[in-house]
Order: sequence, then C-alpha cells, then structure tokens
Amino acid sequence: MTLTEAMHAGVPLLVSDVGCASEVVKDERMGFSVGNAVEFITKLRILLEVEDDQALSAAVKARAEDLVLEKSAQAYLKLYEQA
Repeated sequence: MTLTEAMHAGVPLLVSDVGCASEVVKDERMGFSVGNAVEFITKLRILLEVEDDQALSAAVKARAEDLVLEKSAQAYLKLYEQA
C-alpha cells in the first residue's frame, strides 16, 4: 500500500528487487538489486539529478493509475478465465 500511495502522490521511489516492489514500480530508474550498494547510489543519483522532475512525477502517477484495484481485479479475472 505504501508504494502505491506514494506513487499516486507522484513521488519517485527507489526500491529493491525484494518481493514485488520492482514489479509494482516497473521503472528501471527506480529499482536496484538487494545488497548492491553501487547500484543503489547510482540510481539515487539519477533520481536526484533528473532534469524533468515533473515528467518523472507524471510517469509515476500514470503507473499508479495502472495499479488501481479495479484494473488489477479485471486482470486477475482474465488470467483465471484463460487458465
């Protein structure tokens, strides 16, 4: 819930590849491998130095809209129907 709430607010995130966090965010600029400090610092710098932060915020919000419960439920129903 925390990830999607932040995303709905347009807040860029930096998440590790633990659990489903990377799949939720789905933006390689915002994900790093667990235990990889160099990758973490690199990704953090990218997020801090982004020139068009409004575009990044809009991209994060758009991804959050894809995660809306209704859309997720419809996607699961389609998977169940196909199985």
